[in-house]
Amino acid sequence: MKTKVCKSCGYVGKPIPQAKDSFMLDLFFWLIALALSGMSQQWYIMFLPLAWTIYHIARFNTVKCPKCGNLDMVSLNSHKGKEVLAHQEEMAHHH
Repeated sequence: MKTKVCKSCGYVGKPIPQAKDSFMLDLFFWLIALALSGMSQQWYIMFLPLAWTIYHIARFNTVKCPKCGNLDMVSLNSHKGKEVLAHQEEMAHHH
């Protein structure tokens, strides 16, 4: 994963996956669906957790800042990334 800068706190480094925090919920959902489908012999119930997991991965497959948890991290080489770094340098010179 590329090094990025957080637009919120100014952290520079590698972001962490945002989705991994909530995959325990997905696991719980899969286990409940498996139990229900096993007891009722209605195997089509397993499409529910599959659909949810696909939606979850597509919707929440983002990265976040490991320092503040903000989802707004940008590439160091992007226009916004350079602005954030310049602002940080400016703030450092004032202190």
